[in-house]
Amino acid sequence: MSTWVGFAISFFTIPIITRIFDPDTMGKINMYTTIVNLGMTIVLCGLDQTYTRFYYEGIHGKSSRVIFSYALIATTFVSAVAILIAFPFRERLAYEVVGEGKEIIFWCLAVSIYAMAILRLYNLNYRMRQDCIRFSIQSLLIVMCTKVAYIVCAGWDTTYYSAVLLNSGLVVLLMAVYWFIQKDARVSSGKELVYDKETVRVMLKFGLPLMPASIIAWLNTSISNLLIKEQLTFTALGVYSSALSIASLINLIQAGFNMYWTAFVYENYKKEQKRISAVHNYITYVMVLFGMGILLFQDIIFLLLGESYRSSKSFFAFLLMAPICYTISESTGVGIAIAKKTQLNIVFILGSLIVNVAGCYVLIPRYGSMGAAIASAAAGLVYLVIRSVLGEKYYKCVNSYKKSVTALILMLAACIVNMFFSESSWVRIGSIVLLMIVLTLLYVKEFIKLFKLAAGILQDIGGHLRTFRDKR
Repeated sequence: MSTWVGFAISFFTIPIITRIFDPDTMGKINMYTTIVNLGMTIVLCGLDQTYTRFYYEGIHGKSSRVIFSYALIATTFVSAVAILIAFPFRERLAYEVVGEGKEIIFWCLAVSIYAMAILRLYNLNYRMRQDCIRFSIQSLLIVMCTKVAYIVCAGWDTTYYSAVLLNSGLVVLLMAVYWFIQKDARVSSGKELVYDKETVRVMLKFGLPLMPASIIAWLNTSISNLLIKEQLTFTALGVYSSALSIASLINLIQAGFNMYWTAFVYENYKKEQKRISAVHNYITYVMVLFGMGILLFQDIIFLLLGESYRSSKSFFAFLLMAPICYTISESTGVGIAIAKKTQLNIVFILGSLIVNVAGCYVLIPRYGSMGAAIASAAAGLVYLVIRSVLGEKYYKCVNSYKKSVTALILMLAACIVNMFFSESSWVRIGSIVLLMIVLTLLYVKEFIKLFKLAAGILQDIGGHLRTFRDKR
């Protein structure tokens, strides 16, 4: 639920933010956030995933509270070392992030990275305890501090400087609050918290190898931002990143899908292969249809944005391709996890990153932000293809490759139509409607079943409403 509400908050604040801040300011704010996320990944050293892995079974008799405390101490130590190493370059680092060599920006980065890493651990504690309410509340507070607070500071200053200061102060305050609220998550007694070399070795052995994959995954989602800032301007970055935020609306389906999919596959992959294959068809149809649906109402969506951000309409469609491909790959790549070949994850993530980086370097100088969007779409397709090939090797999920490929070709056609006719509304809308009809004819069985399901749900809702009305 917190994921859905978080997406909703982000989506509804975008129109406000893009009318308050100019693209140059938004570019600097988004670059700052991007670097904070990288820093958080580095200082955690994979120990967040170690904590979740050994939460129930422990390590050499050490409880989850001891493991959590070790993770806190290690994160604090790594953060301190990172600050010492980076300190001589503080002004240069600040300049690379926001275009100005202010020392205060370096300290904002440092405290934000540390606070977000600690909040990540405390958030995982609620998750592992299956305390859904507190987990959701904390997740939403983090979203409010990192994405909504900018609106508040605009009341007195619309520069990036005030936004960064407020963001840093709020996440540190939130960390301090949860440090006291969740004090039972960590060990409070010095007698219980005794250094155990073997426990630390196991934690680092599990966590450190996960860091490269995490950093590569971060690069894959952030490389376009970094290269747009490097080769173009902060203004171009602000426009691009705002369009990317709107495109993330499609992640609502991915969030809902992932809530049940992994658990369902692990429980039923031996006896429900046909059903799992059917789910692949449904998710492919729904994702592509939803992507086309967003393009159908693109004009209305972009009217909500500030005028200086609307130039992203021409490349917006390409930004939808990557999340569509990532979500579809959750169904085609299940064989990798089933066969316990998780080391293969690095193959499709790295392959996607190489295409993304190469595409950005070649296309951004020539086509600007459009080039970055096309590179992102190409990287998403490569991610899907490689993950599908590897996954299908261990567990067959796709019953018709032709059908799945055709659906993706139709989505690419919608992207091309949107690129050439972004300002010709009727041509674009007519073409996309036609593509949606062709897609539905291709997935007519899935459409009929989904239609019946939706009709049944609406009928049940209507019945409940009539019953409620009669009781009154």
